[in-house]
Amino acid sequence: MSQISAFDLANLKIIPYKEISQVQATQEDVILTVKDLVEKISDHNKEVVEIISNFPENTPFVRLFWYRETVQISIPTIYKDEQEGINIYDVSPTPSPIKLPIKWLQYSLDWSRDQDPQKTLVTGTQVLGVNPENSSEMKVLICPLGLSNNYVKSIQANQNELKDEDIPKGKGLADAKYLRYYPRPLLPMSRVEVGETYYIKEIILEQDPRYNAAPRYLLGKLNQNEEISSHEVLPNYYIRQHYQQFGSQPFVILSKEKKDNGFKVKVGLKSLAMVS
Repeated sequence: MSQISAFDLANLKIIPYKEISQVQATQEDVILTVKDLVEKISDHNKEVVEIISNFPENTPFVRLFWYRETVQISIPTIYKDEQEGINIYDVSPTPSPIKLPIKWLQYSLDWSRDQDPQKTLVTGTQVLGVNPENSSEMKVLICPLGLSNNYVKSIQANQNELKDEDIPKGKGLADAKYLRYYPRPLLPMSRVEVGETYYIKEIILEQDPRYNAAPRYLLGKLNQNEEISSHEVLPNYYIRQHYQQFGSQPFVILSKEKKDNGFKVKVGLKSLAMVS
């Protein structure tokens, strides 16, 4: 696969933002829009300005957040939606697809092996062009792929058997099977109701500035076996136990009890609940 000259959005993570000291002091997130970035770097980084100016100026494009005693930076990332559609998403608390014409050029996944499989770093990037209607002015950039936990775990488990030629790469758009679903608003336990049915679509382990990087589960809410919505939750003991025993088999909310520090919610396997 031929190499394409492109601007890597990861370079946005090494800009010495003055807001870094603000996040260090307050440990509160700071979001910069495309307009903010253009104003900050227009005098000394015209290449970046030419690239990001193709995006709507109010797009949340860089997020600075406090994580593990340091300031981290997140940038637009590619995820899939419920219909297996793939989009580049902004960095807002509830990420939205960025609406602009895109040409998907090529993709590549990679991993760095480690003696401890859990430390094997799995990454993915997508090369894309913005403003593709005018090929002479199309701007080419590299964007990170949000990889699914299932794919990452499969690489970590089989890293000793994998060869370089096993690395997925090619022209066009990365396959949705490698990607995780886009981040959702958190569903608090106070909002689930007894009798509702859910199933666990995915476990999310990637760091997330919204919830102190806590592991989250992506749940699909069911009505007569049809999914009607998706929600992220911070799983309690009973949901974690259900997943360990039954995986993605649907569960029913059996009880919800108010406690001093929140709600105690118990769940049970849907098939057993129906029998009982």
